[in-house]
Amino acid sequence: MKTICERLLRLLEVLGMVPFEKTTLYACMGRGLFPQNIKLGSNRVAWISSKIEEWINTQVKNRKVVCGNN
Repeated sequence: MKTICERLLRLLEVLGMVPFEKTTLYACMGRGLFPQNIKLGSNRVAWISSKIEEWINTQVKNRKVVCGNN
């Protein structure tokens, strides 16, 4: 059995990887343009690192950020 270890990213880590702020990130999630977070507890959320990396790679491949102020 193969075990895959995913890293969970907190909000500040994600914001350090994308070209927009918290409000825009949540707006993009709501429009389905950015990976959804997962709930870790009553006041904690995180994003799966591979999903964020995949989103970034897609933006680079398309040479256009589909979310944010463009």
